[in-house]
Amino acid sequence: MTVGKDASSLFTDVVNCMQTENLELKKLVYLYLINYAKSQPDLTILAVNTFVKDSQDPNPLIRALTVWTMGFIRVDKITEYLCVPLQRCLKVIFCSIILYQVLAIFLCSVFYLFFISCINLTMLNIELDDDPYVRKTAAICVAKLYDINAELVGDRGFLNRLKDLISDNNPMVVANAMTALSEIQEHSFTTVFEITTPTLSKLLTALNECT
Repeated sequence: MTVGKDASSLFTDVVNCMQTENLELKKLVYLYLINYAKSQPDLTILAVNTFVKDSQDPNPLIRALTVWTMGFIRVDKITEYLCVPLQRCLKVIFCSIILYQVLAIFLCSVFYLFFISCINLTMLNIELDDDPYVRKTAAICVAKLYDINAELVGDRGFLNRLKDLISDNNPMVVANAMTALSEIQEHSFTTVFEITTPTLSKLLTALNECT
């Protein structure tokens, strides 16, 4: 592959190697997928289950590698399947839950409060990847996904999640979120992101922590 030879005939065999626990071998397999997925779109669907599994791996390097690879596989057929692993790596804010809780208090219903609390705890289980390396990689992946399917990025709320990452406590995550938003803005005919006073304050705070 690196010397210009066509290795696409090995696609199925290489996909089977995705199950390896060897990180270096997994990197090579993912690199192969990036190179040949576009010429083998029907077979690329075989990799979806492993992508989903790897996006939940205890090793943050594997989780980050997974979302990074997703951003470079430009195959429309599997793009929507790959949104779920990406969502696991990005912060999700459920504003509606707060409204429901306020309503519950207003109605003074003990049962209703208990019901909403259960929903809240269930949703928070998928709230945020705890590793900043994964989050910053996922931020860039959103910009790559936007190039493939801009409508999907909007429908799945990825733009709002990028904006949420500006409040992240890790400056590298903030920097990558801003880079992704800037890249998306360059390819969008509408205003995707505006720097307001509160946003500028967050950026300056992150800047103070950068080296």
